[in-house]
Amino acid sequence: MRPFIVVAALTFAGAAYAQPTVDQMSPPSGPPGQRPAASMPAAQAPIGQMSGTEMPGGQTSAGQTPSAADYVMQAGQSDAFEVQSGQLASAKGKRADVRAFGAKMVKDHTKSTQLVMAAATKSGLSTASPPLRSDQQDKLTQLQGASGEAFDSLYATQQLQAHEEALALHTAYAQGGDDANLKKTAAGVVPVVSMHLDMLRKGGAGHMSH
Repeated sequence: MRPFIVVAALTFAGAAYAQPTVDQMSPPSGPPGQRPAASMPAAQAPIGQMSGTEMPGGQTSAGQTPSAADYVMQAGQSDAFEVQSGQLASAKGKRADVRAFGAKMVKDHTKSTQLVMAAATKSGLSTASPPLRSDQQDKLTQLQGASGEAFDSLYATQQLQAHEEALALHTAYAQGGDDANLKKTAAGVVPVVSMHLDMLRKGGAGHMSH
C-alpha cells in the first residue's frame, strides 16, 4: 500500500479526541483491557495498515507477569519511548493529524509515567528513570533520519508495535501483579493504552475489524 494513501488513517480529529484521556485514569470497573466505546467515521482506513507488515511481539507477552521492579522499569522505558517519539512526530510529522497524535502521546505517556512513579514510591521501589532499550533507541534514530510521508509511515508502524507491547505489559501486571499499588495503576493505564491502540489499528476506537 502506498504511504500517502495509508497515512490517511492518522485522521484522529473529531470523535477520537472525544475519548477518555490518561488524565481521567482510574481502575476500570470491567476486566483489564476493556476498550472504551467511541465513534469514528467508518470510512477511515486503519493506521495499522500504513506499513503493510506485522511487527513482532513485545518484551512482555500476554500471560507473563513481571516482578514489581521489572514492571516499573519496563513501563518507564515504554513511556519514555512514547514521549520522545511523540516529540519527534509533533515536530516532524508531515500531516497535521500525525503531529497532533504525537502531541497526544507526549501528554498521555508523561501522565502515566507520573502515576506509575507515584505508585512505585508508595511501595518503596526505585523511581530512577531507566535507559531506553537498544531497539527503542534504534527506532528513535530511524525516526530522526526520516522525513515527509516516510516519517509518518514509520512513526505509525512503530507506534502500533509499541502500544501492543505496552498493552501486554500493563494488562499482565493488572491481572497478576504482586504489588497492590502498581496493580491499581496498571489497571487504570490499560484502557488508555487500549484506546491508543484502537486509534492506530482502526482509525478510531470502537471500529473493530473482524
